[in-house]
Amino acid sequence: MGKYLFTLMVGIWFYTNNAVANDVMDYLTPHYHNNLRNFGDPTKGTAYDMGTEWVKSAFDFDKGYAPTPGDKINEITVYKGGDRIKGIRIGYLYAEDETMGAVDGNNYRTETLDPDEYIKSIKIFTKESGRLARLYLWTQNGRQMTWGSNNGYKYKMANVYTFPNDQVLVGFWGTVDYDEIWSVNLITTGLIELEYVGITWHEDQISNSSQEMVTYSSNIGINDTNLVQSKQMRLGITEGYSVSDSYSTTAGITMGMSVTLGSEAKAGILTLKESATWSTTASLSTTVGSSSTDNQSYTNTMVETIAVNPYTIAAMKGINTMYTADFPYTITYQNPYDGAEFEVKGVVNDVYFSEGESFWANIGTVNPDSGLLTIETEWMAIFGHYDGTYAQDYF
Repeated sequence: MGKYLFTLMVGIWFYTNNAVANDVMDYLTPHYHNNLRNFGDPTKGTAYDMGTEWVKSAFDFDKGYAPTPGDKINEITVYKGGDRIKGIRIGYLYAEDETMGAVDGNNYRTETLDPDEYIKSIKIFTKESGRLARLYLWTQNGRQMTWGSNNGYKYKMANVYTFPNDQVLVGFWGTVDYDEIWSVNLITTGLIELEYVGITWHEDQISNSSQEMVTYSSNIGINDTNLVQSKQMRLGITEGYSVSDSYSTTAGITMGMSVTLGSEAKAGILTLKESATWSTTASLSTTVGSSSTDNQSYTNTMVETIAVNPYTIAAMKGINTMYTADFPYTITYQNPYDGAEFEVKGVVNDVYFSEGESFWANIGTVNPDSGLLTIETEWMAIFGHYDGTYAQDYF
């Protein structure tokens, strides 16, 4: 299977090649840079942190969800005020919008990023006083976004700064007055992509069993005459199959399989791998643990006409077999940026119901004089509610 293309933003600087990542939480720490402190005047204004909402989105367990990797910047809006940039608004994939400075008025422009587009480099210009005057950003594919290009010529220019370790921008931090941005620094995280490596079936851990299933007709045949009578009987037997897949997650990443059996599926695990279509998936999720089921089981209602002997009671019995098997597996995904591997363990539960067979049996007698019904001892557990009643009650 090829690479799963949805890219997640997470920090990746801790791992060595081929390490096994236990949890996406290990990746979620934002990285605060101070490489641009020499530009602007950080002694003026009050502190701002545009990573606040991103961090809250990533770590807020109080709202009942797991960490949210993939919370990338969707769009950036920059507000211009005369000879300077006066405010910035960042729109995230999951988190609430975050703003800094004065985000009002009509002099603004928005740049929207594609789902797989990330900001990789930055260049800033400040006025001689230190206020932010111009902002240049570049994405990983070289697209340039520019704001504040026509606001005077007295400024200082920083060098282009490209983020290290395959990291991408998630916000800014620094100092600001109401409509004057005095210093700009960067908050970044890294990238992780889920590449499907393979699936391991743990055949040495298979557990299987079979169980005979006995069902009885929903009605009985009562003959209170001295002639053989015919009676139509109905019997429901469960047939078909059900396959469910229950799998674990690493926080925020759900990986499992959708399972569809073909029409030639046979009983038990012995043919499960050959008759099933396995579709491995990887997706963002706030669910820890999940399951999917392909259920094609149904009730087959058998209708038969049987001969009931004089002064007897007859019933139908159905017998089929339920085969079950649990088949453990492990799916492995790899992050190409650092070689870290994610393993998800799951169990496929295969249930197959064989075709049923039906039988009929005499389960009691009818008193010729009174019509009293007597159920034989061996059938009392199933049909004992008829015992002691009268044939005429059912006609």
